[in-house]
Amino acid sequence: ETVIGYGATGQGTGTVTINKGGNNPVDFRDIVSIAGEFAESINLSYHLGLIKKAVKYASSSVTEKDLDYGKRIRVRRNLIERRLDDFEALREIRFRPERPLLRQDDDFSF
Repeated sequence: ETVIGYGATGQGTGTVTINKGGNNPVDFRDIVSIAGEFAESINLSYHLGLIKKAVKYASSSVTEKDLDYGKRIRVRRNLIERRLDDFEALREIRFRPERPLLRQDDDFSF
């Protein structure tokens, strides 16, 4: 088993355990790639949340550039999420305490 730690706010951690056996063995490159994409997805979700909060409260500091950045974040993060979903579909993966929800229903609200 391989364990990856994560924490979006720095105040909490969790683990991801990936079983090595089965028809789809995991090698080091898989772990490094998935760990990097998982961390990037957490980071992108955090930044998207900041933009969504600024838009929600009609902050005058939100610019067209910020909104464009938010759109690009969504596209990149959703691509990463699809790759993570595909990886999970092929392997037995356990999250503790649970898999972080990185996609939100209101991600397309602006």
